[in-house]
Amino acid sequence: MLLWHNEFMDLKRIATFVTVAELQSFTEAAARLHTVQPAISRQVQQLEQEVGAPLLWRTKRTVRTTAAGAIFLLRAKELLARAGEIREEAQRANRGEVGRLAIGYLGSATSPFLPDLVQRYRRQYPGVKVTVAEMTPTEQIQAFEKGAIDVGFTRPVDRHQRSRFQELRIYEDQLKVAVSASDRRASRRSLALRELASEPFVLFERALAPGLIDLALSACQRAGFSPQVAGESPLMQTVLVMVAAGMGVSLVPGCVRHLGVNGISLLDFTPKAASVDLVMIWPKTHIPPTVQEFEGLVKGQLPAVRQQMTPPGPR
Repeated sequence: MLLWHNEFMDLKRIATFVTVAELQSFTEAAARLHTVQPAISRQVQQLEQEVGAPLLWRTKRTVRTTAAGAIFLLRAKELLARAGEIREEAQRANRGEVGRLAIGYLGSATSPFLPDLVQRYRRQYPGVKVTVAEMTPTEQIQAFEKGAIDVGFTRPVDRHQRSRFQELRIYEDQLKVAVSASDRRASRRSLALRELASEPFVLFERALAPGLIDLALSACQRAGFSPQVAGESPLMQTVLVMVAAGMGVSLVPGCVRHLGVNGISLLDFTPKAASVDLVMIWPKTHIPPTVQEFEGLVKGQLPAVRQQMTPPGPR
């Protein structure tokens, strides 16, 4: 590596020397570099002072490299080539073409559309290393704090976190009552939520998705009761299996229909609860270009995603 006094040598001087050495002429080098010959001579002399050895033999008729100059020329060309590569890599990183994109996601809420988004992004930016990891809302916040993810598909963050994150609403969902297919109410399209006041409930663990569970509990309270929680699980799929097994009823987002758990029915209920949004979040500060490009891609695909995630009409 070409160093002097712990600093990189001036690349402009090195490039000037390479031009003179290859053309074997100060005059031709000045013409190619669109400058005057004295400036070329001064830069080469300054470089020789830095190196501490003569690099060129000069006569009135010709210019030749010295023994030191021949070695310097070889390494200088390697250095300039590498500098060009570094510059191009930096420019590509600035354009979001290289780097990383680490995505956290809610499986039940994103499985129908996230694979297509990631595939589109990877085709457009093959130089970016993309990773995906299924995480609950709480786990995603923890992952952001550790710098483990760059983007999250999750529920809206609480008021304490809003100053930290930007949010893009992906689609709107609704809470549904989940009952076993063997339940006498399974064939109904809807029910009054107060009908479940004496039923055992199985719920997703609140600590992992506090916003979702608080919304479910609030819906029960507005219906005039507090649910009897008989069981909890950190996995939404397990909650649905418990419902299918007749261990209780639950309140879940409508998107869980994509999990493919047999033996359950999802019903509307009254009074209607507030909507359950899925959002994409990322930190407000120090946004990598890879995230900016992914945000643009997602925005372009939002109409198709929302259409895909719209629940089917009445049977």
